[in-house]
Amino acid sequence: GSEQAIEPISKRRKINDDERSFDRTAISWSTQSVYNLEGLKRPRTLAYQTDARNQTAAPGQSSRLSLYPSRPSKISSHYSACEKVHRTYKGLPIKGDVSVKPYVAEAPSSAPRYHHIGPADYLPWTGKQAEDLLSEPITRNGFYDKTQTLQNESSTARPLLWNSLRHKSGLHVLSSLFNSALDKRQAHGRVTTASTFKPPPRVTLTDTKRESWLRDLSDPSVSLRRLSRTIPHGVRGKILLDQCLNKGVPISRAIWLTKCVGANEIRAFKRKGAGGIFTVGGEVKWIKEWTTNVEQFLEDIKNACSTTDWQAHLDYSVRLVSQLYSEKLLDCEQYLNWLLKSTAESDLENLATWLRYLEFHLQDLINQRKWGRRLTELLLLHLRKAHEAPSQVSYQLMTQDLSQKLQSILISAPACFLIPDCWNKYEQLIEEHVIQDKPALRTIFDNALDRNLRLQDPITRSCGHTVQSSEQRILALFDSLSHSPNFGFVAHRSLRMIDDHGVVVEACLQWSCSQERHGLQRVYAAARLMRLWSRHGVDVQGHILGFIDARSDARGLHKPHLYKLVAELTCSKHFSVSRYLQWLVAYGSLDRCEAIGREDRCDIRLLVELPLYGLDDHIVSLRSSLLSRIGISIAEEDYELMELKAKILWRLHLLPQHESPRYMTSDLGSRDLGQTAKSAAARWLRRALDAGNSDPTSHNHLTESETKSVATGGLHAVLLNQDDFRTMLGIFECLGEFTILADLISCISENVPHATLVFICDTINYHREIFVAIGAAQHLFHCLFIRAHGLQDPQPSDTALLESLVDLGDHLPTVKDEVRHLHNQLLQISPHRTMVACSPISDTMMETSQTIGPIFMDEIDHMLASGTSMDTQTISRVFVAVTDHCGQICTDRDSLAQFAGLMSRLQSFGPKNFQPLVIAWLRDLLLASDREPLDKILRPMICSRIISLQLVVDSAVSALEKLTADSSRSSLALDVLEIMANMDVGPSTNSQYRTYRARDQQQQVLRASPLSIVNIFRFAAGSEPSANGFQLCPLPIRLRSPLLISFLHTALLETAKTTGAMPPDEMTQVSFGRCFLASSGDGATHQDETLAKLIEEVNEYNILAYQLKLQAILWTGTTRTANVNASTFARMLIKATSNKPPNRVNLWARLVSVLRLDSAKIIREQVEDALISGVSGPNATCASYRPECRQGLLTLVEATLFDSHTLGPSSIIEKISHALSSAVSHLQRTDSIGRHNVTLAHLHTLLRLLVIHHSVFREPRNAQNMLPRIIISLCLILNDTSSPQNYLATDRDVFDVLALLSDYLTDESSTCCARTLYDRFKVICKRLSFVFGALESLESERLQLVSNSSLFEHANDRLPKDATS
Repeated sequence: GSEQAIEPISKRRKINDDERSFDRTAISWSTQSVYNLEGLKRPRTLAYQTDARNQTAAPGQSSRLSLYPSRPSKISSHYSACEKVHRTYKGLPIKGDVSVKPYVAEAPSSAPRYHHIGPADYLPWTGKQAEDLLSEPITRNGFYDKTQTLQNESSTARPLLWNSLRHKSGLHVLSSLFNSALDKRQAHGRVTTASTFKPPPRVTLTDTKRESWLRDLSDPSVSLRRLSRTIPHGVRGKILLDQCLNKGVPISRAIWLTKCVGANEIRAFKRKGAGGIFTVGGEVKWIKEWTTNVEQFLEDIKNACSTTDWQAHLDYSVRLVSQLYSEKLLDCEQYLNWLLKSTAESDLENLATWLRYLEFHLQDLINQRKWGRRLTELLLLHLRKAHEAPSQVSYQLMTQDLSQKLQSILISAPACFLIPDCWNKYEQLIEEHVIQDKPALRTIFDNALDRNLRLQDPITRSCGHTVQSSEQRILALFDSLSHSPNFGFVAHRSLRMIDDHGVVVEACLQWSCSQERHGLQRVYAAARLMRLWSRHGVDVQGHILGFIDARSDARGLHKPHLYKLVAELTCSKHFSVSRYLQWLVAYGSLDRCEAIGREDRCDIRLLVELPLYGLDDHIVSLRSSLLSRIGISIAEEDYELMELKAKILWRLHLLPQHESPRYMTSDLGSRDLGQTAKSAAARWLRRALDAGNSDPTSHNHLTESETKSVATGGLHAVLLNQDDFRTMLGIFECLGEFTILADLISCISENVPHATLVFICDTINYHREIFVAIGAAQHLFHCLFIRAHGLQDPQPSDTALLESLVDLGDHLPTVKDEVRHLHNQLLQISPHRTMVACSPISDTMMETSQTIGPIFMDEIDHMLASGTSMDTQTISRVFVAVTDHCGQICTDRDSLAQFAGLMSRLQSFGPKNFQPLVIAWLRDLLLASDREPLDKILRPMICSRIISLQLVVDSAVSALEKLTADSSRSSLALDVLEIMANMDVGPSTNSQYRTYRARDQQQQVLRASPLSIVNIFRFAAGSEPSANGFQLCPLPIRLRSPLLISFLHTALLETAKTTGAMPPDEMTQVSFGRCFLASSGDGATHQDETLAKLIEEVNEYNILAYQLKLQAILWTGTTRTANVNASTFARMLIKATSNKPPNRVNLWARLVSVLRLDSAKIIREQVEDALISGVSGPNATCASYRPECRQGLLTLVEATLFDSHTLGPSSIIEKISHALSSAVSHLQRTDSIGRHNVTLAHLHTLLRLLVIHHSVFREPRNAQNMLPRIIISLCLILNDTSSPQNYLATDRDVFDVLALLSDYLTDESSTCCARTLYDRFKVICKRLSFVFGALESLESERLQLVSNSSLFEHANDRLPKDATS
C-alpha cells in the first residue's frame, strides 16, 4: 500500500534509484536505532533474552534456560552494538570495527576490463562455471569459447539488404532499424525494479524540538539518516519555505524535506478512503496549493527588499525555487503563467527582481510558443516604459538588460517575435534598442519584419504599415509644392524615389494635366521640374513622346494643359521641334490620319499646337508640309492669329468700336484658340509694348501694320491709362502667357504711375502660385518694393500699394526684412487715415454720401466728428445705421465697395467692440428668410478684411443646425457654397478692396476646415435619414455647376489629406457621388456601362471621385437592386483581374475599400468563392489563376474587410478547412513535380485567407469546432516528406500561420491535437513541440523517429555564420 501511494509523486518528481536506495537505508537504519535504544535501558535482560532465544532456536537442544552467564564474546559484541547506538544518538564519533573480513578474490590490476561487466577472462573458481565442469572432451582438448557461425555470413550482406533499401521508403526503413536497435539498448539499460521507498512519518513535536530538528537539518554534518526518523508535523507549505530560508537549510536538504512532506501529504489522501480519480484530483489539488505557496513565498521575498539581508534571501529563494522547478516539484503551467503575469504587471522599480526570477526559466519559456510570445511582449512593454520614462538615465542599466534578453530571444528563437497584433507598436523600438545597427541582428530583424507583415490582417496592417505605391508617394511629393515650393529638393527627391526616370516624367505629366487637379500653376511647376531634370541628364523629350504615344487619346487629361506644357518647354529649348517632327514621320502616325480635331489624338494634335517662336525656316516649312498632309491650311492659322490680334486691339480701344461689333462677345481664353495662336499673339503684344515704350524709330522687328499701330503711340498710352492697363493685364491672363507677363512687369515696373502699381501688385498676388512656379515672384516683389521704398512721405493714397505688397511678402519666406519695413510705412500713414475718417468734410465721406444719401451722411459725419475713438454705444448705433442701408445698395457693385470701405473705417475706431457687432449681424443675415444675395454683400467685406471667410463658414454651420425647414437649410447651404466657390473670380477692377484676398481665404478655409465644407454640402444635398438608411432627394440644379463641383472635389482632397479618410457618414458620400455622376454625365447611362467605365478609367488622380461614384451607384434603388449591382461589379472585377497589371488591381482595391458593409460583403464573398474554387474544385491541381491573378484577388478580399466584427458567419472557414484537407491529399498522392508546385501555389492562397480571417477564431465556438481540424491539416503539410526544394518558403509560411492560429487554442485542444498527430499520424517534430508543448508521455520516449523535414526546420531562422561577431 505504501508503494502504491508513493508511485504518482515519484513519477512527477523523478526520484532516481540512488535516492531510493539511500532512503531505504535510512529507513532500516532508523528502525534498528529504536530497537537498540530499548536494549540500552535494560542491557542484562536484553542479553539474557537474546541468549535464551539463541538457545531456544537451536535445533536439537533443550529449551531450558541456562544457569550460566553468556559467553564473553557475545556480551562484548552486544555491548559494542549498544555503544555504537549510544554514540550515534549523542553525536559522538564511532570507534572503528575490528571484525575479521572474509577473504575475497580480487582480479589482477593488469587484467583488461569491460565497461560495465568487469575484468575480461577472470573467473574465480566457484564450481559453477562451464570450464569447472570436467568432461571427456574438456579433459582431452581443453576448454575454449567457440562462436557458432552461419554459412551465409561468409560474404557481404549487400545483396540481401539492397532490395529493401533501394526504393523510395528505404531511408525510412533504415531509420526505423537504427531506431529499434537504439530503443532496445535503452530499454535494457533502465532500472525496472519496483520502488520500495517509504516516506518518514510525521510526528507532533514541541516548538523547541521542532526548532532543534530544523537546526539539525540546516547543519550539513548531521546526516539525513538520523533526521529521517521523524519529520515534525506542521512544517508544510509556505512555512516550510520560510523555515528553510530563515535557517539557511542547504538546497539539497530542503529539496529532500519537500519530497518527504509531499509524499506524506499525498499518502494522506489515500488514507481518507478515496481512490481512483479522487486520488488523482487530490494530488492535483495539493500540487496547485503547493505552487501557490511557492508563489507567495517569492512575493514576500520581493516585498522585503528594504531589509539588510535581502540580497542573500533573494539569491537563496531563486536557487531553491529553480531547483524545485527543475525537479518537477511544481505545477509548471501554473508557475510560469503566474511568473509571466506578475512580470507584465510589475512597475519599473520592481522589474529587476522579476527579471531575476525569469532568468533561470528563460530557455524553457522560449521553447514553447505560448510562453515565448508572452515573454517577448512583456519585455518589449517594459522596454517601452523605460524608454518613455521621464528620467531615462536612471533606467539605463535596466534598458540594457532588457535589450540583451531580447537579443538572446531573437537569436535563439525568432519565432517568439511573431507578434503581428502588436508588431506595429514595437517595431521602431526593436530597431533602435535591440538591433542597434548590428549586421547579424539586422538580418534576423528583417526576416521577422517580413514574417509579421505577412501575418497581419488588413485591419492591423492599416493601423501600422501603410505601404504606398510609387505613384502615391511621388504624387504626394508633387502636391507638396503648393505649400513648400522647393523645386530643387522635389526634383532631386523624385529621381531618388524611383529609379526609372520615364515613370517620374510620366507621373509629372499626369499630375500637371489631370482633369482632377485644378490650376495652371501645375503646368509651370512641371515645366520647371523638367528643366531641372534635363540638367541631370534625363531625356525629358523622349519620355514625353513615349507618354503621348502610349496615351494618344489622353483619357483623363486636360489636353490644353499638355499643349501648354510642351509650349513652355519648347520656348526654353528643352523640347526640340525638329526631333518631334522626325519622330512623327518615323512612326508613320500621319499616314493613319486624314484630319485632326481638337479632341483627337494628342500626338498628332501637338503638331498644330506648337509655338513657332525661334524656329528655323526649314523647320517651319516642314511643319507646314506635314499640316497640309492632314488637311490643315497655313492660311487658316494666319487668319486665326490676325483675328486674335484684332480682338486685342479692340479691347485696348485701338480699333474703332463701331467697326467691329463681333469682338464685343469674343473670348480670348476660348478653347477654340490653339496654343500656337495664343503664344504668337502674346509675343506680338509684348514686342509692341516694348516698341511703344521705347524709341518710335526702332521698330524693325514688327510688321508693317504693327508698326503703324505703334507709331501712333496707342500702345504707349496703354501703360499710362489705368483702365487700359488693367485690360492689358487681363489679356495676358486670358491667353495664359504668364511667363511673358512676368517679363513685361519686370520691365515696366520702373516707369508706370503709382496708381498702376496697385493693379500690378494685385495681379501678382492673385496669380502668386503661378509666378512662384515660374520663379519670378521674388524678383517682381523686389521691383515693386523699390518703388514703394522710394516713397519719402507715404500718403493715404499709397495704402493700397503697401498693403498689397505686405500680402505678397507674407507668402515669400526670404523677404521678411522688406515686409517689416512696409509695416513701418503703414504705421506712418495711420494718423493721416484717422484724421480723414473723423473729419466731417472728408472727401471720402462725400463720395459715400453720393450713394447712400445726404441725411444718412450727415448723421455719420456727426458721429465721427467726436475724435479718433468711439464708445460701445456710439459704434453700435453707427453700425446699425450703416447695415440698415445695406439692402438699398446690394445691386450696385461700386456702392457695395464703398459700403465695405465705410465699415473698414468704422472698424478702426474700436476693433474689440466692432467684432461682436459683425458676428451678430452676420448670424442674423444668414438666418433671415428674405436675405439679400450673400455673394454680393459678403464678398466686398471679405476682401476688405472686415470679416473672414472662416467666420462665414463657422456661422453658416451654426445657423444650419438651428434651422428646421429643409428648404431653408438647403438654400442657405447652397448660398454659402457658392460664396466659397466663386471667390476665384480674377483680379479686382476696383481699387478699394483686394479680390486676391478672397482667393487666399478660400485656400485657407480649404486647408483648415474641409470637414466644415463637407458638412455644409450635406445640408445642401438635402438627403435625410430614413428607416432604410436615408432617403435620396432630387439633386439641386445649383450643385451641378462645374465651378462648384471643382471646389467640392478640392475640398474632398483636402479632407483626405487632413483626416486620411473619406467623409464620415455614408449619406454625405452618396451625395458627393451623385454630384460627380451628374456633372460627368455618367448618371444618365446604363449602370453596367458606368461600372465598366469606373474599372477602366480609375487612376491615382480620380480615385477619390470614382470611389464616391461607385458608392452612389450601389446605393441607388432598392436593396435588391443594390445587391445585384454589387454582384455585377464583383464579376467584372474578377474578370478584369485576370488580364491587368498589379497596379491596376491595387487601384480597384482602393476603389472598393469605401463601400458600405453589405456591398463589400457581397464582393468579398464572390472573390473568395473564386479563390476557393480554384483550389478545391474539380481542377484544383490546374493553374486556374495565374499567381498575379491570385494575388490580385487576395488584395480585393483584404480591401473589403473593414472590421473583424463584420465577418458574419464562418462559412469561409469551413471552405478553407475542406480545401486544406484536399491540399493534404494532393500533396500525399501527387507524383508530378509540376502538379506538386501547383498545389503548393494554391496552398499560399489558403494560408493568406487564413491570415485574413484569423480573427474569426477569437469566438470560442469557432476556435473549438473548426480550428483543430485546420491545425492538424497544417501540421500534416508541415510534416510532408515528399516536397521539392522550393517547398522551403512554403514550409516557413505554414509554420508561421500554424504558430499564429495556435494562439487561439485552449490547453485541452492543444493537447488533443498533439495526441492525434502522434497516435494517428505518427507525426513528431521539434517545431510542433514548440507550437503545442511537449507531452509527458512523449517526453519519456527519448528516441523518436522524425521526418527529414527537420533537416530544414527553421531554415530561415538560423543565425548567419558571422552572427557571433
